[in-house]
Amino acid sequence: MDLATLWYLTIGTLLVAAAMTLWERQAHARRSRELGIWTAAYGVFALGCLLAMSRSLLPGVSGPAFTNVVMLLGYLLVLHGVLLLDGRSLRPTLVVAFLVAIGAAWFVAGPGWASLLWNHASAFPIAVLCAVTALALFRSQMAQGLRSRPLAVAVFACHSLTYAVRTFVVPVIVWAHGDDMLPIVAKLTMYEAVLFTMTMPMSLIALVREEDRARLLASARTDFLTGLNNRQGFFELAPERLRRDGEKAPHALLAFDLDHFKAINDTHGHDVGDQVLKLFAEIARDAAGQK
Repeated sequence: MDLATLWYLTIGTLLVAAAMTLWERQAHARRSRELGIWTAAYGVFALGCLLAMSRSLLPGVSGPAFTNVVMLLGYLLVLHGVLLLDGRSLRPTLVVAFLVAIGAAWFVAGPGWASLLWNHASAFPIAVLCAVTALALFRSQMAQGLRSRPLAVAVFACHSLTYAVRTFVVPVIVWAHGDDMLPIVAKLTMYEAVLFTMTMPMSLIALVREEDRARLLASARTDFLTGLNNRQGFFELAPERLRRDGEKAPHALLAFDLDHFKAINDTHGHDVGDQVLKLFAEIARDAAGQK
C-alpha cells in the first residue's frame, strides 16, 4: 500500500469519526461540548492530512509549517475536550501563542532545516501533547472506574511513544542506514496513524457512554429523597464490595426502622415526614460515613 493510499485512508477514518462523534453528541447533552470539540478536532486532522499531501505546492516552508500548525491544533482540541471532562480547559491565549511559536520556528529555520523539522523535530510537540492527554485521562476523576479508561490512556500513550521514537530514535537509524529509511518510517507512521484515528474516537465515545450508564445506574440505586442507597443499591453493591475487600476485611451492617412513621405522616403531613426521613439520613450519613 503506497503512502498516498494511507493518507486517503486516514482522511476517511477521520471523517467517519467526526460523523460518529457528531451523531453521538445528540444523545449526550451533558457532554455535548466535549463531543463537539472532538468532532471539530477530527475535521482539523482531516484538513491537516490534505495539507500534508499538497504541502509541496506552497512556497518555501509555508506548506509543512502550515500543516504542522493545523495538526497541532487538532491535538490541542482533543486535549481541551479531555480536560473539559473534569471541568478544566486550555487557555486560548496559550494555545494561540504555542501555535504562533511553532509556525515562527519553521520560518526562522528556513528551507535548509525543513527536512529535519518535518521528519523528526515536528513530531516532538505531538508526542508531548499526546503524553499530556494520556496523563489527563489517567488522572481524570470523571473516568475513574470506567472500563474504557485504560484503553483510552493506552491509545494516547502509544501514539506519544510512536512520535517520540520518530523524534529521538529515527534520526539515529537514518544516520546509520541512510535516507532510504525515511520512506519506510513514513509508511510505518501512517499505518499507526490509521490505527490511532480509529481507536481514539472509539475510546473517547466509550468514556462518555460509560459515564452516562454509570450515572443512570447510580440514580437507580439511590433513594431520591435521602440520597442513600436504596434496596436495589444494597443488594447490588454489597456483594461487589464484599468481593472487592475480601472475606477477611471487617464489615458491619446497620439497620433501623422508624417506629410509628405512618403516624407521623398522618398527623403532620407528608412534608414533615419527608423532613424526618432526611434528618435520619443525615444523622446516619454523619455517623457511618458517606460510603
